[in-house]
Amino acid sequence: WYQRRVRGTGADINVQVRVGGQNNPDFDEFDYSAPVVSSITPLSDTSVPGFQVSITGDGFGPTGTSVSVLIGGSPCTSPSVTSHTVIVCTAPAGFGTQNLVQVFV
Repeated sequence: WYQRRVRGTGADINVQVRVGGQNNPDFDEFDYSAPVVSSITPLSDTSVPGFQVSITGDGFGPTGTSVSVLIGGSPCTSPSVTSHTVIVCTAPAGFGTQNLVQVFV
């Protein structure tokens, strides 16, 4: 079994299966969307530097997927995908309200 993740979004992506040196004669197509962030919640005391946040959304990939997260343009450290819909990471210094949250899968 081989799986390759492709960054970004896609539509009508061709997939061909090869098993035992034989190719599937037909290409199948699939679509996928960019990750979506729906909320961000502190998991610990926000007055303490380096507090953890939970980012909820969709399209983050399976547990253990390598992701990057920016909050207000600064990296959220040690991001960890805990499910397809949740990422936990340590908020950057100066984290406040109304910051853009970006997830890169």
